[in-house]
Amino acid sequence: DTATGWGSTVFESLGNIHTQGKRNYLLNSDFQICQRGDTINHTWAGKKYTADRWLSHITNSTGSLDYSREENTTPEGYQDSLSTNFLRVTYTDPSAATDTQVSLLQLIEGKHTLIGDNVSYSFRVKPPPGADEIVVVMNRGDTAPDKATDRIAVVPGNWQEVKGTLDYTAATLTSDVITFGVFIAVGSDYSGDDIDIGIQEGTWEFSNMKVEIGVPTPFEEPDSAELLRCRRYYQRINLTDLQILGM
Repeated sequence: DTATGWGSTVFESLGNIHTQGKRNYLLNSDFQICQRGDTINHTWAGKKYTADRWLSHITNSTGSLDYSREENTTPEGYQDSLSTNFLRVTYTDPSAATDTQVSLLQLIEGKHTLIGDNVSYSFRVKPPPGADEIVVVMNRGDTAPDKATDRIAVVPGNWQEVKGTLDYTAATLTSDVITFGVFIAVGSDYSGDDIDIGIQEGTWEFSNMKVEIGVPTPFEEPDSAELLRCRRYYQRINLTDLQILGM
């Protein structure tokens, strides 16, 4: 996604999103904005955008990912959820390839504001039956201190809150962005990371995503300007509504 049209100009007038009382460094943290459509299918090796700012990543072409934005006042099994939106991710891989990695990613700008701090994450997740682990990665390089990893046990079939703190106090300014990633499948033969959690096919659900400095705090709903922030990177233009003006 690139900055195009008036969305970029409007974003600049909003100022830095992290100086407006927002603790959360993730955009579209409740998945309410889906300019590409409420359902997305990803069937090739590589990355593809789903809900705005959220990237699907799969390394094996035999796998398939189906994404859908869902709305529910209180997602089943988590009655105190603040968000009315959540992202449903269904992963299937007929080959169960052991060299596969599957993750949900977001690129975070403003790296200088996170470097040198402890960075915390929190989100709610409902894993499929048989899934018992999830991995969170903050990545600005391939090794520590520019890469921090957390491996968390989860309970399959239930909504639950996952949270933790990653040590980024010694990270360096070597990249333009920081990648936040939630890994739902990493095969034993995947060469990119030594975090084998298995293939873990099935339907995952995510809500209330948050990355912030310091310790985890309660989720904050995105404000009314969130769509404009997302339009800095992507926006739909209806060509049939355009009029050509001349003199």
